[in-house]
Amino acid sequence: METFPSQDAMAWETQGPIIDRTRELLGESDRGITVYRKMLREQIDLVRQGGDPIALVRDPQNNRLIEFTTSDWRSGDE
Repeated sequence: METFPSQDAMAWETQGPIIDRTRELLGESDRGITVYRKMLREQIDLVRQGGDPIALVRDPQNNRLIEFTTSDWRSGDE
């Protein structure tokens, strides 16, 4: 478990089988999950119809990396 590939393999293998989510009983506290899944379904349908998904930027002038200045908490810089 000392390398990234071994950690990835562990994460994949310990997840278990794929679960049938169609039989879930989600409650109000699961609202974020339901909203996210609805958005994913809408975006998949949009792409199937030939549209572009949300947040796709095709113009290279508008599709630039945004860099942020951060501090390194390990070195004590703030």
